[in-house]
Amino acid sequence: MTRSPEGQICRQVVAWVIGALCFMIAAGCGGSSNKEGPVGATPWPPKGGSITVVGSNDPTSLNPKSTKATNSALMAAVWRGVWRLTPGFRYELNTDLVTSAEITVADPQTVVYRLNPRAVWSDGEPVDADDFIYNWQTTRPGATDVDGSPIQSNVGTLGVDPIASVTGSDGGKTVTVVWKERNAQWKSGTMFNVLMPAHIASRVGFNGFDRFDPAIHLSNAPFRLANYVPGRDATLVRNERYSGSAANLDSVVFRFTTADAAVGAFKNGEGDLVDGSALPDLVGQLDSVPGVTASVIASPTQKSVFFNQRNPLLAIPEVRRALALAVDRRAMHERVYSRGSTVGTVNSFLWANNQPEYRDTSGGRYDRPDVAAAKRLLEGAGFVLGNDGVYVKDGRRLSFRMSAVAGAPQTQEAELVQAHVKPAGIELRIETGPIGVLGPQIRNGDFDVAIFSYGKGQFGTVGTFRPGNSLGYANSRPDQLMQQAHSELDDTKRIALLEEADRMLWNDLPVLPLYQQPVVFAVRDAFLNIGPNPGASPLWNLEHWARKTGS
Repeated sequence: MTRSPEGQICRQVVAWVIGALCFMIAAGCGGSSNKEGPVGATPWPPKGGSITVVGSNDPTSLNPKSTKATNSALMAAVWRGVWRLTPGFRYELNTDLVTSAEITVADPQTVVYRLNPRAVWSDGEPVDADDFIYNWQTTRPGATDVDGSPIQSNVGTLGVDPIASVTGSDGGKTVTVVWKERNAQWKSGTMFNVLMPAHIASRVGFNGFDRFDPAIHLSNAPFRLANYVPGRDATLVRNERYSGSAANLDSVVFRFTTADAAVGAFKNGEGDLVDGSALPDLVGQLDSVPGVTASVIASPTQKSVFFNQRNPLLAIPEVRRALALAVDRRAMHERVYSRGSTVGTVNSFLWANNQPEYRDTSGGRYDRPDVAAAKRLLEGAGFVLGNDGVYVKDGRRLSFRMSAVAGAPQTQEAELVQAHVKPAGIELRIETGPIGVLGPQIRNGDFDVAIFSYGKGQFGTVGTFRPGNSLGYANSRPDQLMQQAHSELDDTKRIALLEEADRMLWNDLPVLPLYQQPVVFAVRDAFLNIGPNPGASPLWNLEHWARKTGS
């Protein structure tokens, strides 16, 4: 089950600083900027060579399923599982690990996985049912480690175990998973898509993978972790025991740097690949580097203006709608992300605008600013314009705190919203702070208005608006529709349910969607088959990466 984005907000914003959870695909073999299209293996990919990736966050923990991990993509490329998300937002079966995975019984939903008999860990031990059973057990409420301490897994199940049983047969090469309820998202999540080696975990424990040890950090993927220096770098080398085709490159080096340092290293020839948040000046700097293919695409992290309905004034629908009518979302995007115009504003609460299921459910209500209409709404609700230019009702002025993460681009976004709503008689007082402080405050409901983000999954279900949310949003009906969609295996019916929920959210307006957070991706033209992936890590096809002959 997808973990609640309420708990993801802080982690996702931090990860995007120059993260490894990036997105879409563009041919990495020359061409102009913003070139998008599928990337596959070339007919005769050259073998050998190395690539240096600059800007990834230090993982903090080498267990990507740990709550301590700040970069899950590095080890997710080493602990591969059943499915991987392609740049087209579709799940592709990892046939080097599993030859088939299908629903055999609809009720109770039963999924049977048939493992590739050649699949082994890099120590020669077979990948088998024990690995699936262990990875399920670590997600169960109350799960404990080998020393009896609680397992701190980030694979959230909202306090409920959705699976009834996981069993093995055929000598451990067939795995049967029975769900308690039907689950349309059974292919997603990291329960079985990032597979920990059970035979090692049973000895060192869930937390035993935090620190690097070549004897325990095994691989079932094309590359294995050969070296890791906390705060500095990590190196992957070809896994000679991989069950599939051998990787093209000999090694992949990750240098953990800040965004600015990553761009500097890239410009100086010290790095070959950089990806992360599309900071305004960062994009321009990468564009100036010769022999580079750069693109800006939409991540699944949506920037929004949050409204806290615990504030009595923001609980009035006309106030939220007036705020939304006064904001020029298109102008904001163009001012903050001048190069990111291909991302555009988003008109859905549940889908990113580069996902195939995306539909504009807004009815065009907030496509263009209309200050006059905003003022009419407020006056119709009994507000009177004060001598200071701020509307007031019953002695209460439309004056709110506006929280934003310190630094670009969030502060600039807050200043633009502040300027846009002022002519509509609404005052915003900007308060900034570091993400480590601001994130918990917003999750605890300590704000009035905020520029913040939430994540969207591949199935359109979002936990930000669930009952008990930080927004004080009280309509449970959209969440009920999302939960119903979660159990609907018919895609047409499932999408219709989510569209109905999306329209309700536009009517209630708990947040004002702005745009998907832009992500910049740049790679030297000396490499083949590398591009961003808008729903997952660019490492998804790591084995196909190759260095051009003679480069």
